[in-house]
Amino acid sequence: MKKPYTALLELTQKMLSHGQQEQWEELAECEKERERIVGEITEKPLAENKDDSDILKEIIGLNEKVLALSKANQERNSQALLDLKRKSKKTSLYK
Repeated sequence: MKKPYTALLELTQKMLSHGQQEQWEELAECEKERERIVGEITEKPLAENKDDSDILKEIIGLNEKVLALSKANQERNSQALLDLKRKSKKTSLYK
């Protein structure tokens, strides 16, 4: 059985890959699994040894990259929605 920190790291790496490939639904599914693992981890003492601490640092770095990708995607989608609304408004003026 995989150690929880190792499983969490691998899942976070997978989430980053999904974000880089703009696979947002897959990323969201991984996030659900990650929440489950985090729940298991928080029931035990945090960072039981140096290896766990190093893994946690790597997870934090990867998570920051995932958040940046998600934010960029959200901004693109928000802009696309605004553009669509503007076009719709212009179209309705000519009707």
